Amino acid sequence: MNVTSSWLARRYLRFSRRQHFLPLLTSVAILSITVGTFALCLILSVMEGFHAELSKRLLGLSAHISITPSDAHHPDETMVKQILSKFADVKDVELVIEGEAIAQNAVFEHDPPTLGLHLKGLDLEKLSATPAFDLLLAEKALPAGVPQMMLGSDAASTLHVHPDFQDALNLIAPLAEIGPAGDLVPRTRDFHVAGVFRTGYYAYDAVLAFVSREDAKRLLGEQASATWQIRLSNPQKAASVAASITSHLPTGWKIISWDEENKKLFSALRLERLVMAVILFITIIIASFSVMGVVSLISASKRRDIAILKSLGMPKGMMYRLFLASGAWIGAMGGGLGAVLGTIACLLLDRWQLPLPPAYYLPTLPVSIEPFAYVLFALMGVSISILASVYPVSQAIGEDPCEVLRYE
Repeated sequence: MNVTSSWLARRYLRFSRRQHFLPLLTSVAILSITVGTFALCLILSVMEGFHAELSKRLLGLSAHISITPSDAHHPDETMVKQILSKFADVKDVELVIEGEAIAQNAVFEHDPPTLGLHLKGLDLEKLSATPAFDLLLAEKALPAGVPQMMLGSDAASTLHVHPDFQDALNLIAPLAEIGPAGDLVPRTRDFHVAGVFRTGYYAYDAVLAFVSREDAKRLLGEQASATWQIRLSNPQKAASVAASITSHLPTGWKIISWDEENKKLFSALRLERLVMAVILFITIIIASFSVMGVVSLISASKRRDIAILKSLGMPKGMMYRLFLASGAWIGAMGGGLGAVLGTIACLLLDRWQLPLPPAYYLPTLPVSIEPFAYVLFALMGVSISILASVYPVSQAIGEDPCEVLRYE
């Protein structure tokens, strides 16, 4: 688009007093592109914020890579450390003891609350220092030597316990030890609730509990399994690092990365983002019909000008640029305004966070600021407006100038 085409296009967007309806239609077309671009910027930023926040909370509790030995009851610690020492991306390695247990609040004499828990034995002090989730610790320190546990918020609500009241739960490992007859019998132990965590992910908050590694071994006994949990300097490299480690592991060992473990969840989030983007893109397509109508009316009102310019020998390409520039100006004003408003809205939501109802698990509405995406959305509004102008412009330029000027 040269300077002449741009200047004439701006003049063609200024209408005479007889054309009362064209300014209104132009404003509607600009507003349509603005609303579509604004919605695209805001909604996709919120959805990307949900994805980033959920990933952060999942990574706060999940290992980036998990390795399960073929003999999970007797892991070869020396061999694992030798294998992982070869990889520079490995930041931390921790042995976790896992198993299933039944929790019961024995305070209730009749029909005590009972819940099945997935128990993980690890370093509780290291877990307390993780900033990726909300953690409520007991106000008063528990006596030394007392078995302690950290419980998910939904599980704590189901079992009616709170760390400030120094509540205790009776944990039962149903297949923990071999009895006199050679069959597996349960083992039971009381644990005080030292803290309640909230990740915002129901699968964790409802069934997950943490205890120390030693307490997990004592309670779970024969049903305990060992897993090496690896944390990387860059979690996004988990899949590639896991593939590299696999070639060094013995046959029968299992390795899984965090994104593969939560594959269904993140696939659902990606599909949701894609569907929302398509719906909002269709909104902008619908808005482009207004642009098409405005450019059609501009072209129709300038039939005489088009005929004169063709008679003077103006090339068709230049005439196309002239009238397509009108659509480009509408798209630029609408897309630019929508991107600016979307950016302002996202910045405001990021600064003054909007509280969410408890059903959403996250305390506030997460927003991810993506300046490059906002510029891309604005350019998309301009491109769609130009494409919407092609047909009416080609119809106007295709008319015979002699027929047009005959009655002028």
